[in-house]
Amino acid sequence: MVILLGNQKGGAGKSTLTILLANYLKLVHDLPVAVIDMDDQRSVEDHYMDAQKLENPELYEVVGSDLSHFPALYKAVFSKAPETIVIIDLPGKLDDDNLAAVFQKADLLICPFIYEKMTFKSTVLFSMVLKKINPNIKMMYVPSRIKGTVVYDTEAQVKEVLNQYGPITPPIPDKQIFQRVSTYEIPTRMYPDILPTMDMIYKEAILPFITNQDKKDGGKMAKMDIKI
Repeated sequence: MVILLGNQKGGAGKSTLTILLANYLKLVHDLPVAVIDMDDQRSVEDHYMDAQKLENPELYEVVGSDLSHFPALYKAVFSKAPETIVIIDLPGKLDDDNLAAVFQKADLLICPFIYEKMTFKSTVLFSMVLKKINPNIKMMYVPSRIKGTVVYDTEAQVKEVLNQYGPITPPIPDKQIFQRVSTYEIPTRMYPDILPTMDMIYKEAILPFITNQDKKDGGKMAKMDIKI
């Protein structure tokens, strides 16, 4: 399974959500996970390298890569472990021809966004382009960096439009603790804030995919001890 974390507009917490999803799938459901960091800033890879320097245990491997290397990486990963869930932190752009190959292989898009007009426009454009290249992809949207005391004027309009592409998850709040995200753990105090979002993504998109693949493979994935 290939999961994209993407949005054309930066600042929506894409890299943080990448790490949280990878950690959740490994720590909560013990699924085989690999992360490819294709974002220009390489934030996820930096966190991974910092964890290695501190000799923290690895939950999964993070590989920093350019978009042009995706076909080779895809073949390498799935030839060795086809049951792997590959999570890709995409660059915040649409003007690279190499994106098409990544879009075509993707099974799920998780798109973090904030309730701001420019981000909303970028989110819709990103969704339209991706859907045109890969009509079968499932999309889910994550309101990110949400302040609980703020009333967002665009919220109703954004929800109405995005729901045409895919469901909107519970929000990820804007809290200082999210600055402590790492590739080797989820702080216990963070679980109440992320579980509603992660559980919805898992139950509505990831688990059905795994179950369907298991049926196609004649039960070979049953050994993965999938948890609900």
